Amino acid sequence: MEYNRLKTAVMDIRMPEEMQTRILNHALVQSRRRFPHHAGFWRSPAAVLIEAALCMTIAVPVLATSSDTVHNLMYQISPSVAQFFQPVRQSDESNGIRMEVISAHLDGNTADLYITMQDLIGDRIDKTTDLYDSYTIDIPFDTSSHCEQIGYDAETGIVTFLVSITRTDGHPIDGGKITFAATEFLSRKSVYDGIEIPLDLNMIETAPETQHVRFTGASGMGAKYAQHKERMFEALVPGKPDKRFPVDGIDLTGIGFVDGQLHIQTSVTDPLSKDNHGYFYFVDGNGSQICYDASYTFQVETSDGRTDYTDYLFNITPEQLATCKLYGNFWTSSLLTQGDWKVTFDLGADVPE
Repeated sequence: MEYNRLKTAVMDIRMPEEMQTRILNHALVQSRRRFPHHAGFWRSPAAVLIEAALCMTIAVPVLATSSDTVHNLMYQISPSVAQFFQPVRQSDESNGIRMEVISAHLDGNTADLYITMQDLIGDRIDKTTDLYDSYTIDIPFDTSSHCEQIGYDAETGIVTFLVSITRTDGHPIDGGKITFAATEFLSRKSVYDGIEIPLDLNMIETAPETQHVRFTGASGMGAKYAQHKERMFEALVPGKPDKRFPVDGIDLTGIGFVDGQLHIQTSVTDPLSKDNHGYFYFVDGNGSQICYDASYTFQVETSDGRTDYTDYLFNITPEQLATCKLYGNFWTSSLLTQGDWKVTFDLGADVPE
């Protein structure tokens, strides 16, 4: 890792000035060493240092404990940095996956937790692994929280998450017991960013078959809850999946004009075991984007399971389509892993100056 990157990270970490000075001196020495890094996961300052440590795990046996791996390598980067985080080192195993709370850091009304997961029997964890909002935090006051993946090491199969917890009443978090639990995670995710949808926009139906359905979700500036009696709206009748649609895990099941608005419909089967979603937009001849006005989702239950359909509504005319191309952004995953991971630990006081 070059000196400037580590210097910037350290300067932004919330710690006493004297400690920053010691670490910067150490960073100058370490700048002569070359550390590989994974692009795209360098989010928070402390996360940068954790990620640097994770990237050095090539010399650590694959089945080494996550806490030993991370803490030992943090000390290699800087003992001062390692001491800045309160070690927790408590773990739980379920379904062949070990979840470990590595360390915690308190700062006023915010607590940061560093959590790792490692597959002990397979390869269900990868660089796209996401906790899928399945985690819960049991703490004796109201909080808001945010979780993000900050690093993945392919050699050890360890993925690291930063969980930030903020006390909503503004009072400081002064310790006490906390329970962090998770029940599932997603992996093998794919991103389809700005892909062109190869449809002939001159062949869109102007009188497609429709049905009145009850919607379970809506979005967009034009979504009109109050005007839909009992949350009913007119949707396209799903057709056979269009083989030209280039997104695995999402089907294009209809396109046509309904009451002057263009509907584009997609479907996702077994939606509870994945997080497949996205949206469409048009680009006209001038390069301007035309976004959807509203979207409505409805569900269909069959003996084979549940399918979620979404109609995206555009305020656009057939004449306007003559100069447009259809694009989309989509996110899919193909593996859901379930378990029952729970760790209870003391959220002690912050490291003194």
